[in-house]
Amino acid sequence: EEAFRYYALPGSTVTYNNETDIQHAIIKDGPIASFFHVYEDFGNYTDGIYQCYNNSASVGGHAVVLIGWGYDEETHT
Repeated sequence: EEAFRYYALPGSTVTYNNETDIQHAIIKDGPIASFFHVYEDFGNYTDGIYQCYNNSASVGGHAVVLIGWGYDEETHT
């Protein structure tokens, strides 16, 4: 069994316009590979949605696989 399935051509990208589009794509096609920029403060990240809070310098990127979503009762996000 394949660990990951993809529905874009190798070397191509798919851009989603909003969270709902991402959710629909996960339901329809399975996990989505994603990338985001990280900053010097990324080493201090512990949980939740990562955001750069102190205007630190960019140090590169981080790749993740989106497998689902949830709702945080504490932060209402």
